[in-house]
Amino acid sequence: MMSIIWFILVGALLFILIVGSGIAFFIYKRRYKTASSNQSLIITGPKLGDPKEDTRIFGDENGRSLKIVRGGGIRLKLFQTCMGLQKLRTILQRQCLACKKA
Repeated sequence: MMSIIWFILVGALLFILIVGSGIAFFIYKRRYKTASSNQSLIITGPKLGDPKEDTRIFGDENGRSLKIVRGGGIRLKLFQTCMGLQKLRTILQRQCLACKKA
């Protein structure tokens, strides 16, 4: 009788651990963003860091800020959003505009 109770308790504990691990993995996978070597991530939202210490953070006079990650990965905090930007396309557009002005 006692072995059946232990079997049920251990089974329930394992089930809770597996479900909890699955939920944690899903949340981590959803919040982790990567940028390839020719891509930048533009991150907006709260708690980006201190612009005086991190050169990747830019702000304006209204208190809004953004962070640019050039290649690599970053884990987004709660309420942060990101958008990918292809570097090659932006460089070509700048060169094209410069050629038209000349």
